[in-house]
Amino acid sequence: MKVFNIKESLPHAAGQSEMSFFYFHLIPDIIIFIGYLCASFLCFYFYKKKSSFSKLSLLICSFCLLQTINYGVLIYMPSLFFSSFAGVIKLLSAGIILLSFILLTKRFSSLFKDNLNKDSLDMAKAQSSNFLKESKQKEHIKEQIEIQNQIIKTATSSLPSLLSYIDYRGFYQYVNQAYQTYWGIETEEIIGKHFSELIPSESLEGIKQHVANALSGHEVHFQVDINFPLKGHKKLDVYYTQHYDKNNPHHILGIIVAAHDITDFAKTQQQLILTNQQLEEYVFLVSHDLRAPIRHITNFIELLKAELTQNKLNEKEEKYMQIISDNTNKIQHMISGMLKIASVSQMKLNLENINLHQYFEDLLSKDIVNNDFQYSLEMQEDLYLYTDKDLLDLIFQNLLENSLKFKGQEKLTILIEAISNGENLVINFCDNGRGVSKSIEKKIFNAFIKSENSSGLGLGLNIVKKSLQKLEANILLQQNKNQKGTCFQIEFKRQKTK
Repeated sequence: MKVFNIKESLPHAAGQSEMSFFYFHLIPDIIIFIGYLCASFLCFYFYKKKSSFSKLSLLICSFCLLQTINYGVLIYMPSLFFSSFAGVIKLLSAGIILLSFILLTKRFSSLFKDNLNKDSLDMAKAQSSNFLKESKQKEHIKEQIEIQNQIIKTATSSLPSLLSYIDYRGFYQYVNQAYQTYWGIETEEIIGKHFSELIPSESLEGIKQHVANALSGHEVHFQVDINFPLKGHKKLDVYYTQHYDKNNPHHILGIIVAAHDITDFAKTQQQLILTNQQLEEYVFLVSHDLRAPIRHITNFIELLKAELTQNKLNEKEEKYMQIISDNTNKIQHMISGMLKIASVSQMKLNLENINLHQYFEDLLSKDIVNNDFQYSLEMQEDLYLYTDKDLLDLIFQNLLENSLKFKGQEKLTILIEAISNGENLVINFCDNGRGVSKSIEKKIFNAFIKSENSSGLGLGLNIVKKSLQKLEANILLQQNKNQKGTCFQIEFKRQKTK
């Protein structure tokens, strides 16, 4: 069996040594194969770029000439000498191919380097441009912040109130000009100090507690007396407002302090309270003292009227006697109303648990005998109110009389509704009467305010208002445009259940 020999498969390879075959044929053929690929890339590249064309032409022409000589020698000169010569030509062709590859590599590396340098330059330019833009933006923002800070300082410095900012550690970061006016210390010296270094010892413990409450997130409003070095003893109304972190809304960065000097206001308020008390006492005494003479006058008028009636008064005389009697009764009712108003402030509260359902049943059933009306109670039967019964009588008796006085053409219907609202109790007293005219809606609870064609004195709802104030309760007029009548909403703050 004959073994295949690669040397014999090649033309005119006989007689060549293995080493000469390896150097002259196999290696050059491999390099030439690679060279063909490189030459193809070079042609494409230089054609696209149209540069170094003369070098390319020289290399390609040399490669083609050598390859032609190589194949001619192998075919037409089949001798050992010329075969070796063909191998040398192959080596030269391979060298040209290597030179082309080196040229290609240099060209591409140069191009890559140029592109890299260009990209780096563009990137550097972009970064520089962005840096300049950011710098300008930061400068603009800084200028805006400085302008805003200057506006805030100018605005707050002119205010008479004490305004400051304390950080979460308790140190002053900002104070307005009023601090210097009150404390006699330059504002720059106060900034950076702890508030405990400024507040007098007699007021410090209370303020420490308020600061702690504010830093815990609680709403803080209090009044405090402070003895200032320059202003002396002053009463301040103080508000603490928390400054929260934008990135963490549960974290408090500091407290904004606003303190208003209410010393003069407090003195005026105290004087008004004292004057009002004195006036109420005066009204009470005067009304009480006038009550007896008016009652005597009324009695004498009735006796005189009875005496003169026996002598048969003419129509004009009877008219005059009736006018005197009516006005005397009016004065008596007015004095009685004024005494009620004045007595409310003098009363001492006697608080007790009252079953509201049973109370209103008793109140309304007594008046329904003499008056034609119907009522409805909407409340729990075991609902209790902790209050003063005498004042409760004064409130709802006057409301009932008001409903009876201003009932409409339809049969009067009264609805009383009681609703427990947490710690408070709301009672709605409503009727289907004539309602309240718009002209007196806002002042209906003032004294001597009455609607047109009313024969009353306009004291009933004022007595209701004063009585509720004594009980620390509120009353509102609820007007419904779509329904007839009047509805009063009363809210009691003190409530207990039995």
